[in-house]
Amino acid sequence: MVYKLNISTGRTIRYFLRCAVIAIGIVVMVGISTACEAEGDIDSVNKPAVQLTESTPIKPPAQTSEKPSAQLEVQEEVKEEEGQLELLEYDWFIDEYDFKYITGKIVNGSKDTLTYVTISFSIYDAEEYKVGDASDIIERLGPGEKWKFQAMVTADNGVTAKPVELSGFPE
Repeated sequence: MVYKLNISTGRTIRYFLRCAVIAIGIVVMVGISTACEAEGDIDSVNKPAVQLTESTPIKPPAQTSEKPSAQLEVQEEVKEEEGQLELLEYDWFIDEYDFKYITGKIVNGSKDTLTYVTISFSIYDAEEYKVGDASDIIERLGPGEKWKFQAMVTADNGVTAKPVELSGFPE
C-alpha cells in the first residue's frame, strides 16, 4: 500500500513531534523531582545553588528568521556575577519544520560541578501577553565548561523571550 504525504499529514507529523517533545520534557522534570525526593534533600528543589534573579527586556533585531512574517525579538549579552552560571548569549532559531527554539550558550563560572543546570524563559506575544514557557536542562556541567542549549518554544505566537531562571545544584 502506498501512502501519499499531503499538507494535512505534514501538519499532523509536526503536531505529533511537538507533543512528543513536550511529553519528554515533562517526564524529565518528574524524574528530577523524584530523584530529589529519593535523596531526601527535597529542600534543594526550592533553593537552587545559582539563580538568575532579574529578567532583562529583550531588544528587537533585524529579521532572524527565513520567514518574513516572523518578528522575533532577542536579547543582547546577559551576564551574572563572577563565579556563577553565566548566560553568555541567546537568540531565536526556526528549524526546517517551522519549530521555534531559543538557542544560546551558558558557562559554569563556579569552582563546582553543577548538576541539573536549567535555563527557563517566559514567552510573550506581540501584545506582551505571556503565552508560554521554554526551558532546557543538562544533567552535569563542570567548572569552566560551556553548554549550547536549545529550548523549544511551543507557543506559535511567541515573539519575545525573557530569561526567568538559570540554576544548578552543586554535585
